[in-house]
Amino acid sequence: MVPVLAACSGGATPRLDPTDPLADREPRREPDRGPAVAVVRALPAGEVLDLRPTERVGGSGIDPAVVDGLLHAALRQSPHLDFAGGVERCPSAAHSLAPVFDPETRRITVALWAVNDAPTPLAAVGFADRDLPSAIDELARSIRLALGERLTLRPLSVSRAYSADLDAVRFTEQAHADERRGLQGSALDRAVRALREDPGCPPAILVRTSLTLAGGDLPEAERMANQALVLLGERLTPSIRHRLARLLLLARAERAGPAGARAFDDKLRELGVVSLRERPFDPHARFSRALGNAYLSRFDAALPDFRNLRARWPDVPWIGYHLCFAELAAGTPQAALDAIEGVDRQLPEARTLLPRALALYHAGHHVELSDMLQRAGRRAASDQLLAHEILRMQAAHAILLGDADAAARHVLEDLEWLRARPEQLEAALIDVVDGGEVLVELGFGAALMIRLEALRAVQTNAEGVGHALAYLAALATADNTADPTARMADSNLVKSGRTAWAARLRGFLAWRSGDLGAAANEFATALRLADEPLSRARFAQVLLSLGREEQADQVLAELRDDLLRIDLRRPLQHPLSGPGRALAFLATQLD
Repeated sequence: MVPVLAACSGGATPRLDPTDPLADREPRREPDRGPAVAVVRALPAGEVLDLRPTERVGGSGIDPAVVDGLLHAALRQSPHLDFAGGVERCPSAAHSLAPVFDPETRRITVALWAVNDAPTPLAAVGFADRDLPSAIDELARSIRLALGERLTLRPLSVSRAYSADLDAVRFTEQAHADERRGLQGSALDRAVRALREDPGCPPAILVRTSLTLAGGDLPEAERMANQALVLLGERLTPSIRHRLARLLLLARAERAGPAGARAFDDKLRELGVVSLRERPFDPHARFSRALGNAYLSRFDAALPDFRNLRARWPDVPWIGYHLCFAELAAGTPQAALDAIEGVDRQLPEARTLLPRALALYHAGHHVELSDMLQRAGRRAASDQLLAHEILRMQAAHAILLGDADAAARHVLEDLEWLRARPEQLEAALIDVVDGGEVLVELGFGAALMIRLEALRAVQTNAEGVGHALAYLAALATADNTADPTARMADSNLVKSGRTAWAARLRGFLAWRSGDLGAAANEFATALRLADEPLSRARFAQVLLSLGREEQADQVLAELRDDLLRIDLRRPLQHPLSGPGRALAFLATQLD
């Protein structure tokens, strides 16, 4: 690891890379020798206790959410028990804590509730002559001791671990609540307000960094996470430090792209593994291990963790999202459908539509899938890219069901949708070619030509659009390699550098004319230039016609595996994601 410098209270000192799992250990502190507290009920290690929202009895003043935030920050430092509060609540836990805040007497009491048992008074604290954060420190200490925990290390005071500024705490808790409801913009605004009150507030920095990463600003998310880890070491609890390190690795993996992400995903998995040795009951460490394994496509290892976290974090939508993919990879589509249930009400539909569609498809719920895509298409008017993807998914689903007419209708509708939006046409060029090839394969070349004429009238400066339309026109009209339109299109495609399209055109026309040897060579060339599912399927079909069944079977088996493989670091190739992939997948079903 490359050492970096960290600003500490005693001056700059060397510190390991903050993403190094071995650097995630808390420095040892003096044992806590506060006054003894009697054990009320000793709970086993790893017990989950649900932290109920603080109840305020009469009066006004301090927001109960501030008490919740501070108390959760104090209790979450326990390596022995799992205190579940805020968005991390676990209402199904066998034990829960019920804080009551009386602003008149300035006293907080906490009772322990257990299933089928009466509440038991656990701890209380008054703060008439002191600040709330220090009172919360004492209350948390009393709670942990009353539950049978031995405090060998003095925890960080919440005035450092969270903030001594109660407005900063209040704004941060509001940001958490907004984020939970999917109000990303409002959550970010509140996190920024919290940081105006206390620029070093770790939970506010965590929220802001998480939202920045979710918003796609990878360099800024990486900068914020790294800066917090390097400069705020003396204010970070083990859990917050871990979560910032996770965000840093996720940002770096995204920036590295599919080819370079694996190294960071492996570090993420290692971060979770090592952290679980230090804090074996921390769900965030389990989440890091599960995410790392999932991004490495080790779904068999990730699945138990995600299932465990689904029970532990029922209100965290990303758990259901990732569990859905893990269940699909495990071949349990109904469990995947159960996992994604309700998640689409908390996350953007653009993120949840595909996993829900895959779960419905593999579970055999085709009517429900068709209805869902139709409803989503009506809602997608304000999201142009989503509307385009839905039309392609509808075409793919129709192909997979054997309804060529419906598939052609959806592809033609998508091409018309793109004609009406020239600004989207160049970005969707690959999809235009994919849809056009599918129309030719399905026997709708004449309908394609009408759409191509309309697309030619679109005013665009993108040179590639003209080449794509010429390529598709040649496919739709030529019956043999001697056709002048095909020869001209071939020549222009080669001159423009679109050699993969040229090879696919020559292969298609050679196949049509019965020149199987030439067709095999051209499709092999096209695949070397651009590995595309429909060309692989065509290549396999030519090989079958040549009697090279073993080679064709190998090509089709590899194609099927690639189409059904779930790789979270690469664009999904599933047959349901596009009509060309759906048609290619059908070719793998031939006996």
